[in-house]
Order: sequence, then C-alpha cells, then structure tokens
Amino acid sequence: MKSLFVIPLSILLVLFSYSPQQNDEKILEAFLEQFDEFYGLYGEGTTEFVDFYAGDVITIDTKGKITIGQDEYRKSWAGVLERYDIELLEFTAPEIVFSKDKIVSYNDYNEYFISKETGDSIRGRGTWIALWQKEGD
Repeated sequence: MKSLFVIPLSILLVLFSYSPQQNDEKILEAFLEQFDEFYGLYGEGTTEFVDFYAGDVITIDTKGKITIGQDEYRKSWAGVLERYDIELLEFTAPEIVFSKDKIVSYNDYNEYFISKETGDSIRGRGTWIALWQKEGD
C-alpha cells in the first residue's frame, strides 16, 4: 500500500521564549501545551499545523520525495487533504531532550487516511522527530 506520510527528519518549530529564570518544569509545561496544540491541529485535517514549522522546514516522505520550505510543505499537505480525510487515532507522549534554547522530541503516532472518493483507508504508524527552537524575545 502506498503511504502518504511525511516523516520529518529535521524540523525547526517555534515554541516559546526561554529565559534563565524559567525552571525546567515551566519549560516542560509550555512545551507540552504547544505539542498538544500541534497534534490537535494536525488531527483536525487542515494545514494549520504547518504554522508550527520554521520557513526552512525539510521533510522527506516515505517515497523519498524531499520538500523544502513551509509553503511547499503546506501545498503538499493541501493536496493530500483534497483526497483524504485524516483520523488521528493516537500520538504518544514525547521523549524529550533539553538544551539551553532547544528541545528535541520524538514520539509515535497512529493514524488513518480515508479516501474521499472510495472510502478506502491507509493506516499510518510512524515516529515524529522534531527540534523545537526558542522564539526570539
């Protein structure tokens, strides 16, 4: 079966302003709020989730097609959404690695793409890897 999933290998996501006064718990709370918002938008089946990516996002789909840039990624997803409805079944809590101004996260997801024309479905399971970078002050 053909898979329509874009598995980002290197993405920059704008998250929040970091200041040395914030403790790890506040950073984690802000991150998880953004993480949940991202998946909420993704699961709605719109391209709004693309706004979380930096303009120079690079994605590679399962066929090896490379998409560079936020506008191209949005166009690619718009094409998918013209043909399919998305049913996001679940996404796991992220594993997180902190640094001073970045967070690396990875998690699993489980979803279906349902053809608007035939009603046939394609199941997708994968891992989402992301580098979240602080937003400028």
